[in-house]
Amino acid sequence: VASVRRCASIAARLVSVFVLVGCATARWAPPCFGVRGRLSLLRRLRESPAAARRRDQHGGGWVRPRGTSLVGRGVGGQREPVAAADLWLPPLGGMEAAQASGAEGRFVMPCFPLALAHAALPGSERTLNICEPRYVSMYRDMLNNGASRVVMPRSRRTAGGHVQLSRVAALFSLTDMGDGPPRSRHRYTCKHEVSGRVRIQGVLNPSVFSDASTYLLVECAAVSDTDADADCVAQEKALLDDLLTVVSMRGRAGNPLRRWELTHDARGVPFVTDNDQIPHISEESLTRSSADRDGFWRLADLWQGHIERRIVALRQTKGRASSEDAALRPLLEDEAVTAGEDLARLMDLLLASDSHAERLSLLQAAADEESRRLAALAAMQVSLGGEPRA
Repeated sequence: VASVRRCASIAARLVSVFVLVGCATARWAPPCFGVRGRLSLLRRLRESPAAARRRDQHGGGWVRPRGTSLVGRGVGGQREPVAAADLWLPPLGGMEAAQASGAEGRFVMPCFPLALAHAALPGSERTLNICEPRYVSMYRDMLNNGASRVVMPRSRRTAGGHVQLSRVAALFSLTDMGDGPPRSRHRYTCKHEVSGRVRIQGVLNPSVFSDASTYLLVECAAVSDTDADADCVAQEKALLDDLLTVVSMRGRAGNPLRRWELTHDARGVPFVTDNDQIPHISEESLTRSSADRDGFWRLADLWQGHIERRIVALRQTKGRASSEDAALRPLLEDEAVTAGEDLARLMDLLLASDSHAERLSLLQAAADEESRRLAALAAMQVSLGGEPRA
């Protein structure tokens, strides 16, 4: 009996070592084991020498630099840096007004910048409630001119407080427009279909954005693929296989997301959210999907939902953390913020890409990274037990 116990103890230790080494090899660490000692050990195993120096400089605490991203690696994990100038226009405040060139293939359109948390991808639908006076005027002008399309770039604020627009923007086509409900703050409720992508060539009146006197006008050109004749069938099949692997790994690791959640709107009014309504990758949704040029954006939207569900689960875990685990709450929040930043970066890269093969590679690299992360979670779930981890 004593020999059996010793063998079992040795086997358990070997399993723990293999789990930790496997996680370190995958260069991923979960936000929380529920046991601080294992959490600290794993992070020290996976950190680079530069990260170790940062930890020592901060009194021994593990620090992940805000803004670092796992997105943008090519096949094989080699990082392919994308210059910020390739994704964003210069700040509006310091931009000179452009003149419409009238060149072939270019056109002037109204522009409605939005700080989109959920990227607007081709083929998706969006409903906007219009309340700001300049955009109320914009939609009225569109109706009077018989126009139905508006450019919607993603906007962001730099560290200095300056507003930038993404170079590649979604093209929204108005499908329905009605008055807002009685006593509501918004004037119109507008439904759109994201009909394509455009590359902004210049902003005709950048100064009006800060004073809100009227809406922006931009000159832009449609984005078309440079590899339109390329055969990507093998790469498309590989992407679907990788996404199915992520679904399988998520099933093995368990689903940490709680379906029903009580939240509050901006006015403090409580309402119940059904998190199962977030579209995401599953065997059923992938069976109905395709990775070809027309179906790719649907896959990207499902991937976006997959990561958004993880972010919700991380914040749910943070909210349930006991007082003994209070030190883990900022780590969980940092993991959620970083996942959101990585997702936004990926969506920006996909929208800006003019190559179907490149988009497939970007999403495949993200899926490969996620499957390794979930495989490590599944191994730890077997070894350590407890609630499923995000």
